[in-house]
Amino acid sequence: MIKPEEINEIISLVTEFWKNKLEYTTEFKQMLINKESGHSIADYVDAQTCERLKQKNKKIKYESNKRSMGDFWLSDENDIYTPVNIKSGTVSNGSPNIVSINKLIEKLSNNEIDSYYLLIIKFPNLNSVDVYFINLIDYLEFTNFDSGPGQLMLKEKKLYDFLKSGSRNDELDIKTALNLLIEKQEKALPILLQNRQNDINEHKKIINKYDPLKKINQKRIKLLDKPKY
Repeated sequence: MIKPEEINEIISLVTEFWKNKLEYTTEFKQMLINKESGHSIADYVDAQTCERLKQKNKKIKYESNKRSMGDFWLSDENDIYTPVNIKSGTVSNGSPNIVSINKLIEKLSNNEIDSYYLLIIKFPNLNSVDVYFINLIDYLEFTNFDSGPGQLMLKEKKLYDFLKSGSRNDELDIKTALNLLIEKQEKALPILLQNRQNDINEHKKIINKYDPLKKINQKRIKLLDKPKY
């Protein structure tokens, strides 16, 4: 778990870094003006933030798995690494994915991690930045869970309004957090089953209309001469 003084130091240096970016450079501000895709902005902020933390001698590593729990892993004074997920961009009322709930439960239960942090970097306008660094375990009421993709999702606006007001939650013990995560899975299961049944019912309707004598029609399929990536 990351110590409070380390949290405050990171908030301070990340805030200063992005304030300077907004004030003295045009590249990133132009991305915000052009309203580039959320992924483009997030990738840029992730890379720049990690580089700045390394410049300030923060011990950062990256998980070998491409589907890592965090954008980076940050070491504490005991060389225990904690996953950190950077959530950046403009403030919205969306529900972005955070982490696989199964992976979070597994890692916490096996004592591989004792926390999971969000480094929130939001740009409410072209001249300011809000930075928060919180342990998601303490803020599970600001998450939803969808059994389909299996992801915890952030109630973005509600959390940011809560943090911006100066409010903070008390630390939650791991066992309580794990039980809350299981409760989320249990509540979402009937919805998943109903959605799957709805899919099956729709497929049955389509199958009943199938005509083997019809010619192949590919008008709805968009094919390119070169791969898009």
